[in-house]
Amino acid sequence: MNPFLRPTPRLKHPRLFGLMLLGCGLVLNALNAYESIHDGKYYAIALMTGPFACLFGLWRLVIGQPWNESANRIKAWVLIGDGVAAVIGLTVSGAVLGSLNGWW
Repeated sequence: MNPFLRPTPRLKHPRLFGLMLLGCGLVLNALNAYESIHDGKYYAIALMTGPFACLFGLWRLVIGQPWNESANRIKAWVLIGDGVAAVIGLTVSGAVLGSLNGWW
């Protein structure tokens, strides 16, 4: 066992966490859509965190937090899914930000 690795904290309600994160992402996306349509401006931080929060929250809502009892940590495929959801969310965010700024 690696002494530098700490055990992963276990959430009491991982699906509720996913639902709250999904809700926050939807609110951020709705705020940006409203502001960009009516005022012609957008919030870059909300634009970068909205899709990320939606995808990551949806992943946690569906999956929860499967636990590996023998290693006392989250299962490896869940962590890989977290990374994939984060990369896809940030890629979508970057593409939207780039298209709004006319980078391509």
